[in-house]
Formats: sequence, structure tokens, C-alpha cells
Amino acid sequence: SSGINAEYGRHAKHGVIHEVWQGRFPRNVCGLGLYAYCTHYHGEAAKKIKSIFLDTFNFAQRTGRDTIDTSEIYPAEWTKNNLKFPWDELKRIVDGEDGEEEKKKKAAIPSEKGGPFIRFLLDELNCNISLYDKEEIRGVDDVKKFPAHYGGLYLFYMIPDPESDLRYPIYVGVAKQSFKERFLRQTEDKFNGIFHKIWSGEFTGMGVYAVCTHYKGPAAKTIKKLLLDSFDFPLKRDRRGRLRRELDTSEQLPAEYVKDNYNIPWEECVEQVKEKA
Repeated sequence: SSGINAEYGRHAKHGVIHEVWQGRFPRNVCGLGLYAYCTHYHGEAAKKIKSIFLDTFNFAQRTGRDTIDTSEIYPAEWTKNNLKFPWDELKRIVDGEDGEEEKKKKAAIPSEKGGPFIRFLLDELNCNISLYDKEEIRGVDDVKKFPAHYGGLYLFYMIPDPESDLRYPIYVGVAKQSFKERFLRQTEDKFNGIFHKIWSGEFTGMGVYAVCTHYKGPAAKTIKKLLLDSFDFPLKRDRRGRLRRELDTSEQLPAEYVKDNYNIPWEECVEQVKEKA
């Protein structure tokens, strides 16, 4: 979502949105509203789909036209039957992307079951989580206690009680500037807000706790990527915007078992983080 916000911000300053707001586009029609449609495709799949559209259609803003053609719109069936559109290629891209997502989902360990390994990884990175997650976050006042002037990699856990060694990781993120500011947004955002979902009863379980690490920038992103590639966090949306709704409190996998039985490049990650930190 942060990438989409940045992209739209650029358009608002000197792109399509700016041109529309300034009344410079379109010049031949008045009274039309500007809307956006966001898909779950990104990376190579998004680039290939974009290339197919640009090769097939003459987009006004891509070719420098300042007018739009509002004459009769071709029905979808007529376009399918009369336009040489690479449907098979598009279908291969879509099927391949969905297949990769499904494979990834099957390979990923529920983050709650991987709690001991995630704790081991953070220990290897000199993040002693036992020092930082003693206080349950019950309301906005608790959120306001977090650092306001720096940010970095953070994890949210659910814990049965403060004295328990059991920790069920439910979310990993990176606060670019301020832990406090990011966490406050998590209390307000109805779509992505972790605390909002827990406090409103959408995701229930145990008490929620947070660990703030000293890693930021490229190092934080490297750790986050490893965790998201290897574990299925219940409160991290997949590419279709879906969430898991239940906490998996079945027996956790020992860290050694995960290291021996899953191909998680954690040693490479630790080396990269040391280089980037």
C-alpha cells in the first residue's frame, strides 16, 4: 500500500492526477470524474500485463493526447472477436502468478508455529525480545509509550500471559520514521490496522505485545522479506487482500526442527543484515 500511495503522490504532483486537477486533461470533455483501479498483481506479472495493454490500446496519457474519445464504446464481446489480443499469453501470466502464490502459501509455515525459530533468528541478530515485550498493549495510551523519534523493524505477538515463554508472532512490519506514529495508525485503520482488528473483535486470541528492533532501512527490509517469504502471518494480507481470521495455537515447531526441515536461508540473511546495518 505504501508503494501505491507513493505512485499516486507522484501523479498528483506532476502526472495524470495533476493534469486532471489543473483542468488540462481532457480538453474536449467536461464533468468526468477520475477513478483508480488497483490489482493484486505486481513485479514481473504486472510488467507483462502492462506491456500487453500498451501494445494493444492507445492510452491518451501515454501518447501525449490531451483529448479523450467518448464516442461509442466497443462491447467486450466485439473486441474479443475482432481484436488481436493475446488472451493465451495473458492467461499464462495470470495462472502462473496464482500458481506461484499457491505454492508459496503451501510452503510457508504458520508464523505462530514458527515462533521459536523467529525468536532464535532475532537472538542471532542481537534483538533480545524478552527485554521488550513485557507490557500488553490494551489501548491507545499503551501505544503512546512507544518511541516517537525513531523507527525500524517491529513484530506483534500474542502471548497467553506476561510470564509465559510462548509467543505467537502475528505481524511483521517496518516503521520508517516513528514506532509511535505507525502503531497509532494501526489503532485507527479499519482495513489494515492490527490493533483496530484485535480490539474490535475481528481477530481474537490472547494479549497483544510488540517488539521494536534497532534495525532500519535495508537491513530491516531484508529481515522482513525473509520472514514474509518463510512464514504465513495471520494479519498480513495476501495479494488478493485476504487475511487469516484465527490464531493457530497448536504445538509450536522447535527452532532446530525448522532449521533442519525447511529451506530458510537464515544464515545468508544474518550476513546480509550485518553488512547493511
